[in-house]
Amino acid sequence: EIRKNEVPAHVNMASWALAWCLENPAVTTVIPGCKDADQVIANAAAVDYVSDDHPQAWKA
Repeated sequence: EIRKNEVPAHVNMASWALAWCLENPAVTTVIPGCKDADQVIANAAAVDYVSDDHPQAWKA
């Protein structure tokens, strides 16, 4: 449902989820998987999706 309704077509689902974790003040630590260089790049790109506009953004 999230993939279909929230995640932009060009965005990796894992990056989108990681962005939510990075944006949420209740999350203090994130340990993403990094099996290869592509995953490292995708994980780093998640910071580009951290914003108050994220559909799952923390609303305090």
